[in-house]
Amino acid sequence: MMELIICYERPDFFGGNTPAEDVRLRPEQRHVKKAFSYFKRNKNTAIKTNDNDDTVGYVLIWESYADYDNGIVTARKFDGHIYPTEEWKLSVEKARKFFYGLFEK
Repeated sequence: MMELIICYERPDFFGGNTPAEDVRLRPEQRHVKKAFSYFKRNKNTAIKTNDNDDTVGYVLIWESYADYDNGIVTARKFDGHIYPTEEWKLSVEKARKFFYGLFEK
């Protein structure tokens, strides 16, 4: 079962920011679009996937502010390990197409 997780910072009561995660089990294409829309507008955001059936997951992050300004995303693949097994940089549009492909029926 595939999960879509978006990690971001939520304003807290005292004026700071608190890390937050929202998880969607069995996401549809509209959920992926919504997550990417938010991701592209916010520097302190990450998108994660988790496939509980074969323990493969992906994480998309903005590695630096320069990468955010240039639209370059770092993607990491996890094969059930703590450390990534693969890492690559790609444009936001290529990352979006890749993630959309993960959630197609």
